[in-house]
Amino acid sequence: MMYLIAEITPLALSGNYRLAIAMLMGIAFGFLLIKAEFPIGKTVRANLALKAGGISKCFLLSIAVGTILFAVLSTRGMVNLHIRPSYFWPSLLGGLLTGLGTALCGRVPITAVAALAAGRIHMIWTLAGMALGLFVVGTASKWLSGTIFTWGSKLPAPQSSSSLFSFAHPVAWILIFTGLAILLLHFTLPGGNGGSGDNSEK
Repeated sequence: MMYLIAEITPLALSGNYRLAIAMLMGIAFGFLLIKAEFPIGKTVRANLALKAGGISKCFLLSIAVGTILFAVLSTRGMVNLHIRPSYFWPSLLGGLLTGLGTALCGRVPITAVAALAAGRIHMIWTLAGMALGLFVVGTASKWLSGTIFTWGSKLPAPQSSSSLFSFAHPVAWILIFTGLAILLLHFTLPGGNGGSGDNSEK
């Protein structure tokens, strides 16, 4: 997201200005993550176990806001949409593995970095495992591209229309889905994140 903003033409920065803005945005984003208890494993597991809905609602809301922002910027020619070909079974397998990894370690890469910055030194092992996973996938990318990545039928590219909020536009369906999911979570799950509140979770 930070890189995307830096590449928007009217806001394009370079040199020290770009580095300074990236650092300020990183500090602000990390502060918000810590305050929201996102880097706390207990909080993430509570949401995955459907014992709390705070993180899930924030995640869905970020998808909705990001979708609108990207769509508006795209119509103004400020950003470009690049869609890579994808296939059903590899996407499903990747989602399952990602969910399993998130449940086991209670973090995703960005929250693991935030947890390490907050003083949880044991996050070094989590980040090392993530780095190892990237290395393995990168090393086996040629084999994966010809086997697992082509399983099943190719998913169709999203169709667009001239009207941003038309039912023929993917943005409309994303907003409908996220809105209904947020309402469902709001009325069926506790509103908090399910954390302990003392940030003592290891």
